[in-house]
Amino acid sequence: MTRLRPQRALTENSIIRTRTQPVSCTSRAIRPWRNLSVNGKFLSGYLTGVHRVGLELSRELGERAEEIAEIVGGGPLFRTPGRDHPAWINSSIPTSGMSARGVSGQVWEQVTLLRQSRTDLLLNLCNLGPALHPAMITMIHDAQTFITPESYTTGFGRFYRALLPALGRRSLRVLTVSDFSAQELARWDVAPTERIRVIPNGVDHVLRVRPDRNVLRRIGARPFVLALASAQRHKRIGTLIRAFSDPRLAHLDLILFGPASPTDFARSGHPLPPNARCLSFVSDEEVRALMEAALCFALPSTTEGFGLPPLEAMLIGCPAIVSRAGALPGLCGEDVLYASPDDPGEWVEAIRRLADDPEMRRHRAAVGRRRAARYTWRHAGDALMAVLREVSDERRSATTP
Repeated sequence: MTRLRPQRALTENSIIRTRTQPVSCTSRAIRPWRNLSVNGKFLSGYLTGVHRVGLELSRELGERAEEIAEIVGGGPLFRTPGRDHPAWINSSIPTSGMSARGVSGQVWEQVTLLRQSRTDLLLNLCNLGPALHPAMITMIHDAQTFITPESYTTGFGRFYRALLPALGRRSLRVLTVSDFSAQELARWDVAPTERIRVIPNGVDHVLRVRPDRNVLRRIGARPFVLALASAQRHKRIGTLIRAFSDPRLAHLDLILFGPASPTDFARSGHPLPPNARCLSFVSDEEVRALMEAALCFALPSTTEGFGLPPLEAMLIGCPAIVSRAGALPGLCGEDVLYASPDDPGEWVEAIRRLADDPEMRRHRAAVGRRRAARYTWRHAGDALMAVLREVSDERRSATTP
């Protein structure tokens, strides 16, 4: 497959240097915003990693309503396509929305949300938003559809590659979750460098979850390595499957959780060996129990905008083995083990190091927990509020005679 070419190269240091540069505002008369509106389309679907970020930042906003009213003028108001929300939503989040019966989420986002929030400052937390909104902040979590288009369907990839740059050009600020993602968004011309702001995710939501250890009875008593069940090419789960076909790991199991099935892996040329199995979708409570019991968490991805799962595991004392790619080295530092995303032998050796040396595993668990504790939703909320102040100050400056 022909790989898309970036428009220009950009160093990470240049992102950092320019992140504080102001964006000039138009000199015409500008009315004050009425509210901070939050694009709540993500509240109508099942919980993904991106939706998790939207939910946790929404909770932070809900706790800062008075400060937001002072900064922006009103809100936060969470606008949603409908009033029936999945059970994972915190009922304390105030929502306002019209029924989306018969209307697709994309039509609601591009038409109805635009009309409802036209006089507000709109915050899009989950990649997408109405392309024609006059005043918005958009969080674009990564540039994966540009970096690894083969991981997505043709239609999905084309849609994102068309809409993301339109949002990036029109948004007052583009938020993203790591310095790596900031660099890639600029390199692929998704957003102007001077408008990008980095707000690292938190991972401490896992500490609110009580483990459901009943899931452990489903997998038996053998020691196991935990990983995502994803058939996306850049996740490279096939590398792990090949590693667990090695006789040196015959005494360990590979437990995969997520949307991909054994059939999906077989179709991609990676049939599961006898010591690997998929659990399909599991609850947050079950995931925590699995992370607490696992030998380690493994992620051989070739690119990640952030990488929530390994840091979640690290925070509750599960060591991680990851690839030295994407945002993972910058976020995990030297407090994880590394292996090549395309070399099953390196994964065998890294896993055996943890399995054969309990003292080393205990050390990796301790340093990993300290590293992951740096990433909290409170810090992310503080950073988001700083961006709201920044754009609000610019707007006030533009209206000052």
